[in-house]
Amino acid sequence: MTYQANTILQSSSGRSAIEIKRDNGDGTFATVLFDRQADGGLIFRRGEYVTPTDKITSILDDDLTILKDRV
Repeated sequence: MTYQANTILQSSSGRSAIEIKRDNGDGTFATVLFDRQADGGLIFRRGEYVTPTDKITSILDDDLTILKDRV
């Protein structure tokens, strides 16, 4: 799965979201990870400058609804 910068993807469980800030050009991205509240709001958990795509995929769950086409 490929990711594009400047998108927010939600896990299929609805518990987390990842904002992909930038493509580092080496298969990694700068990301910001949020926990989702019951009302749909996002609470910052952490940010990372180097996040490999397989880690993003594992956080978002294997049955992720494909939102990348919305970009």
